[in-house]
Amino acid sequence: MKSMFRVLGLIISILLLQNAHCIFINKKLYTIAQAWNAVMIQDFGFEKGGTLAVSIKGIHDLAQQADLKFAVLPYNLLALVVSEGWDVKPELAAYLCQLPMTIIQPLESSYMFTDLNQTVYSMNTSLTPSIHPRVAENLINKTFVFVEPDHYAFILLRCEPTQTKTVLEIEFSMTAMNQRGQHLSTQNIPLILVSFVMFLFFVTLNFYWAFTVIKDRRHATGIHYVVGLALICQTIGMFGRFNHYQILSRLGSLPFSVSVTVDILAGISEAAFLLIMLLVSMGWTITIEDLGTKRQFIVLSFTTYMVFRILYAFCQQPALCPAYVLSFRVVKYLILFSIIIALNQTAERLSMLTSEQQFAANSSEVFIKLKMMKTFRSAFLLFIVTPLGMILVEYMVVSWVNSWVLWAINELVTLYINWIIVSVFCPKVYNVSDQPDEDAIVANAQNAQRVMDQ
Repeated sequence: MKSMFRVLGLIISILLLQNAHCIFINKKLYTIAQAWNAVMIQDFGFEKGGTLAVSIKGIHDLAQQADLKFAVLPYNLLALVVSEGWDVKPELAAYLCQLPMTIIQPLESSYMFTDLNQTVYSMNTSLTPSIHPRVAENLINKTFVFVEPDHYAFILLRCEPTQTKTVLEIEFSMTAMNQRGQHLSTQNIPLILVSFVMFLFFVTLNFYWAFTVIKDRRHATGIHYVVGLALICQTIGMFGRFNHYQILSRLGSLPFSVSVTVDILAGISEAAFLLIMLLVSMGWTITIEDLGTKRQFIVLSFTTYMVFRILYAFCQQPALCPAYVLSFRVVKYLILFSIIIALNQTAERLSMLTSEQQFAANSSEVFIKLKMMKTFRSAFLLFIVTPLGMILVEYMVVSWVNSWVLWAINELVTLYINWIIVSVFCPKVYNVSDQPDEDAIVANAQNAQRVMDQ
């Protein structure tokens, strides 16, 4: 059971690491502490012919004494190692140091990584003296060419037990590239096309909504203009996501200003989506005109959410960034919980009103609004259960190569919710018939009796 949880933790860790979607690291410092014999550098999915260029800058003599080695683990081997708890059992680094030379190599080796039966990847190494003659350091350049496509993890090992009391600091500069000059990991390459298609869908949805509101602008209320603004925010956010993947694929890294902008746009997009769902679930301008005290909750929750999203966008401290992520996700789940409560209350209020109606079920304004809310509630239920469904799809259907499908499913569900809001809650005239329907009268009487019994 513990092994299963560790494997699950590995998968979650990889998904979190893939937020960067590439492994272009510029002068990043890694530390091997006294009680630690290994450190995870990064992971990346390579196509056949993909390359990894590594520049390692450190104290040459000390690194040689500590017998530092660079390990390239295929995905299946990494899952096995993590399931055994290598991240909580430093002594397992000794096991990694005993792996064959097709997997690990000393930092200064020029060995060719090949197997008698199957070529896994090749490596070329060069050792260049530091440009600072007063510092006893060397710059080690390594180039890996991957012949076998797989998802690889890169680990730095200290294999000399006598040096475990020394804290080592090694500076890495790494560039991973797939064929056609793409710096995206294999499973993330399709995200460029997927995000562009999603952007086109949102643009189409914006035009449709604008046409609908303009055509029936006499019946447009506040919720319709808020929905239009939210669609624009989501469209801009998706365009930012598309450019995010484009720049990463072309350059391998994002300028800090671009990274901050993309993160903030993503936060605004998600906040706008949550806002229209919350307002619709409350029945604003549909069943109620004034939000009353609910307005304070909306302002407080969304302000808090955006504050933590902005702090996360500007965060450059690895120890602090996860706290910001946890904070805005807690606020997000609080908003989702509020949507569930508000939606049920609105539907219940409309159900009570139907007991007072004596018109046909397909004509009454109250019945129409109740049907609208039930349609939205069904769509929102799909939105809630989608994460669980994606977990099942991930474990039973999708491999790591096709993990982009999970992101696409999530975005398609978001698009579907927007389409339900646009198509169901568009400006309209509620046609109230003057002729009662006998079946509706009987149904209303039975509904009223059940309410009285409760």
